[in-house]
Amino acid sequence: MPVLVVVLLLAVAAAVLPAAPAAAATSPPPAGRSWWWPLHDDDGPPAVLRRASLPQRPWQPGHRGVDLAAAPGQDVLAPVAGVVVAAGAVAGRPVLSIRAASGWRATLEPVDASVAVGDRVVLGQRVGALAATASHCGAASCLHWGVRTGSGAQTRYRDPLALLRPRVRLLPVPGWGAAAAGGGPVSRPRPAWRASPPRPWCASGTPATPSPRAPCRSPTA
Repeated sequence: MPVLVVVLLLAVAAAVLPAAPAAAATSPPPAGRSWWWPLHDDDGPPAVLRRASLPQRPWQPGHRGVDLAAAPGQDVLAPVAGVVVAAGAVAGRPVLSIRAASGWRATLEPVDASVAVGDRVVLGQRVGALAATASHCGAASCLHWGVRTGSGAQTRYRDPLALLRPRVRLLPVPGWGAAAAGGGPVSRPRPAWRASPPRPWCASGTPATPSPRAPCRSPTA
């Protein structure tokens, strides 16, 4: 077959066949955050299919995390910086766990991890993809995100969504705070000190309180 015919056939095939969909670009977390969404792209954070219902005790029933809408194969990001402490099958489900410097532990499932145990990850780093396995969200596919502290009987589960709230920053009160010039603290002016007039002394040697009715008189020889 002539080379020109082959080139024409390839051009026609490229024009007819649909292009592969491009993966959604992940958005970096905002500066100054310690926690961020494990699923986040240019369209914003994912939909929350189910919120946390945390038990008071580790053995009590509840929903220990949140379920986020996701598609199989979607990139999963590190919700916190730390060390990977689990990456593999747990009870038949692919699980990824990251322990932060504070000791808090974030767990994501089902995730086909692209990192290994012992790896250090930064906030927002890609750590895997949503696994195409059966989901506890029913017909919908989702990513389960849990956060806990402690271990054993001291285990306490946290609401991941509460960790996404920005930190409260106190605003300076007018008249206080850093000085415009020197940068030091501004203090309120103190009243000027004034010396009091000398108090008369009585014969007994004790200070007397002047009174118009009983003035203090100097002792006579």
